Amino acid sequence: MTKCIDTRLLPSAEQGRTANSNYAQLQHSLKELSELKQELTTCQQQIEILNKTNSCQRQRLIRFARKLAQAHYLGHYDELTGLPNRRLLLDRFKQAMAQSDRQRKQIALLFIDVDKFKGINDRTWACGRR
Repeated sequence: MTKCIDTRLLPSAEQGRTANSNYAQLQHSLKELSELKQELTTCQQQIEILNKTNSCQRQRLIRFARKLAQAHYLGHYDELTGLPNRRLLLDRFKQAMAQSDRQRKQIALLFIDVDKFKGINDRTWACGRR
């Protein structure tokens, strides 16, 4: 029995080299793709770590800002009454003087002296501390 083989369907030597070359390029591309996928996974993990770190830092900054605001409040207001203290008065007076210099206007400061206020204040303060 004789079979007829169409030689046009058989790969030539050049076609074989081209096929091998294409296969090698495909393998190389698949290897690069695998490496890029691994690199992407690593980057995503790093992003997650940074997000957690940023969240922790944000919480620390919020706590710090609250403590700073509380320190500012305690530095400018009376702890017992919540009224502005001498330090806040002096700060606002300096601001008013600077503004009056810029605007070339006068300012006034009214000082009221209450007789025996120290005694009243001391008793109120002592009662409030108990």
